[in-house]
Amino acid sequence: MRTMLTVVLALAMSGCAGEPGWIDDRFFVRTDDGTDLYVHAVGDSTTNDYVLFLHGGPGGGSSSYELAPSAPTLHDKLVMVYLDQRGQGASEGRTRPEDLTLPMLADDVVLVMDVLDQLYMADRVGEPRLWLMGHSWGGLLGPQVLLETDAADSLAGWIEVAGAHDIPKLHADSIDMLIEAADGELEGKLDEDTEAAWKDIRTTASKIPRTNPSLEELLELNDLAHSASDLIEAVVYEKTPGSVTFDWLRHRPNSSLANLTTGRQVADALLDKEKDRSWSERYRELTLPTMLLWGRYDFVVPPTLGEDVQLKVAAETVDLVILEDSAHFPMFTEPDAYTDAILDFIAEAS
Repeated sequence: MRTMLTVVLALAMSGCAGEPGWIDDRFFVRTDDGTDLYVHAVGDSTTNDYVLFLHGGPGGGSSSYELAPSAPTLHDKLVMVYLDQRGQGASEGRTRPEDLTLPMLADDVVLVMDVLDQLYMADRVGEPRLWLMGHSWGGLLGPQVLLETDAADSLAGWIEVAGAHDIPKLHADSIDMLIEAADGELEGKLDEDTEAAWKDIRTTASKIPRTNPSLEELLELNDLAHSASDLIEAVVYEKTPGSVTFDWLRHRPNSSLANLTTGRQVADALLDKEKDRSWSERYRELTLPTMLLWGRYDFVVPPTLGEDVQLKVAAETVDLVILEDSAHFPMFTEPDAYTDAILDFIAEAS
């Protein structure tokens, strides 16, 4: 009862005037140990489709995804429910980074699912549906929810965007992809600075062990992969460096400085525990309609992870979509193709 009371009070204070069926609710869900999980539900509830979104990181939050060019379309067609995971974003509590665990975060997701059901779905006509969606780190947390709790019984489907569901494979495939891409780029006509950057990427990637990396080596490769993605994206589409980050900092509902200083601690703590985690084989147990959505140039979480599990998922509906002009953040780089893929999948799986 304390959880629901906390939510109802937060909703009453925020207020939600607008078009009939439109939701724009910000509230906290209080866990049994006193952690307050920040949730923002926004979109058109007349569609009866709710998508609980698990952000990447770890150590970040959901705010940047709400600013993606893809977000307005999704909000017009669905209710997107953005959850800031425990110890991250605007969520509040006393859990130390070193005490965070994947099962703990999964239990939080299940609790939020229960609250969403009571707030929006239980008494609603038209059979409302709840979908689970995860990006990057959220693609590692999602399988924990789907395969280690009973949450799948209450879900309509699973949408995985560049999901890091297999850290050892992600690491090895990222090294291979970086070296292959560097060799290809160095064969072309590049300016001096870009050629030097690709040479540095190739040299560094070649020195990182493909198996059993330390946490430091795992994080070093992650930074390298993001650098390679930036080089590709600078060619594929026009970027405005810093604009999204600036808006994100202004938009965040919590202290940005505090989050930036603690984010790496959360990432280190969780990734150190999960650097050997692989869900790939257990995708054979997944019977929910599933979509796997990747960018072709995703060096951070290579599309080979999606291709690998596509053939393992036991569901009748399994879609693999590769966006040809994107890297790790297709919601920013190809917003129309990204939203079309998600909305088509939900319609197909209906």
